[in-house]
Amino acid sequence: MKKLIVQNDKCTGCGICMIACGTTYFNDESCETARLKVRKTPEGTFDIQTCVQCDACINICPVNALYRNNDDVVMLDKELCVNCMMCVGFCPHGVMIYSEKCATPFKCVLCGVCAKNCPTGALELKAK
Repeated sequence: MKKLIVQNDKCTGCGICMIACGTTYFNDESCETARLKVRKTPEGTFDIQTCVQCDACINICPVNALYRNNDDVVMLDKELCVNCMMCVGFCPHGVMIYSEKCATPFKCVLCGVCAKNCPTGALELKAK
């Protein structure tokens, strides 16, 4: 089992994690297709938002396109997905994402590319 450890106090808002993610999955450096988002708070700090694997999307999907894999990561079966966007609208953390650059919704799958590229150590992928 995997877990992404987020330490917002170490985040400088550089966006390298988002660029690495978007480039890896969609060859897109715009951050629109990043599976995590870094947002500036009103206090001027940064908040890294990513899937916490809560599985709320699994329970709302009408075609059972979302499931947990052997690593306990919530995954999307693109062949079953009908793009109803219920998972996007229902996600309590706002991290099930849709972009016109992708055929289906997407989310963090704990691959670790963001953590590998984070220059400050704000992200760390751990095996539970």
